[in-house]
Amino acid sequence: TEIGEKLLGYCQTKDAMEDELLLDLTSVEGGELAGIIRIGAFSSVLRSVVIPSMSSLLRKNQKIQCDFIHKETPGLPAMLDRSECDFIILDYPIESPGIEKHLLGYEEYIVIESLEHSCPHDIFLDNSHDDTATEQFFNAQTGTIPTYKRRFMGETYGIIAGVEAGLGRSVMPIHLLTGRPHLKKVEGFEIYRREITLHYKKQSYYSELHKQIVLILVSSCGSYLGIQTVSE
Repeated sequence: TEIGEKLLGYCQTKDAMEDELLLDLTSVEGGELAGIIRIGAFSSVLRSVVIPSMSSLLRKNQKIQCDFIHKETPGLPAMLDRSECDFIILDYPIESPGIEKHLLGYEEYIVIESLEHSCPHDIFLDNSHDDTATEQFFNAQTGTIPTYKRRFMGETYGIIAGVEAGLGRSVMPIHLLTGRPHLKKVEGFEIYRREITLHYKKQSYYSELHKQIVLILVSSCGSYLGIQTVSE
């Protein structure tokens, strides 16, 4: 209910303030951060962008319990609504008065195929039936949309394994080609961009841990996406 959501938000803010005060009172190291944070993101950015961006902060502040949650894009907004995640990262911005958002960078999509194996040009590998990346990529192209069939590999790294094995082509963010010599870009398509956006609920108080996570993600994610870092 609406009143239940307000009560939950109050309790979360109260807990964050209490945790921060207790840390200040008991810590012998100035500036140490602690607390529990849950970050939800879809597969193509969680492992290759979010975790590397957060790693330095987590190594320096080992009292932070940061839980990374993998969920494909359609399921993430509900997790934020239910307070199952403190932050979510999507490939589009949510427009809501109760949500703060920050642009982290862009994923640039291209078509990839195996460098070692020949594959059918009309088969494209996706996560699942709900994955719209291939459809949106072709809708954004100028000219005639080619006819293609879809196969489903479960998640992003399953798609990459399938493309490497020559099972089909895929529409994939270009940053995922780094360190994968068995893949190549298919020429003849225009690059398609999607916004990568951080979201969290608006609160009356943000802990220092919360503020540091926003700062780290905003300043670091762009470099892992292979595009100039977003500046606030």
